[in-house]
Amino acid sequence: MNCPTCGESSQVLRLEEFWRSLSQDAELKRDVRQPDEYAARRLIPLGLLVLAGFVLSAGDMLGLLIVVVGLGCGAFMWRATAAAQEARERWKRLLYCRSCPAQFEP
Repeated sequence: MNCPTCGESSQVLRLEEFWRSLSQDAELKRDVRQPDEYAARRLIPLGLLVLAGFVLSAGDMLGLLIVVVGLGCGAFMWRATAAAQEARERWKRLLYCRSCPAQFEP
């Protein structure tokens, strides 16, 4: 596989393998590391939905607003988790050129 930037083929490595070959204190190791996972706090939307159930059972229509906020919060976390997972999968596919520090997909 040739680098699309410089055309070199002998210095192209999988980014994950290159990252693992770097020493622990290398600055480049922090720059090309795998994106972090998104730690979804599922307890927040679940707590909001439970609270909404209590409020609705008491006869207050404010519970509907709490349901909407809980569902919106859950949807946001679901999308953020999916985006973080896609970024991590893309990072595993990337190639790295050691001649010109370019990252590219095969």
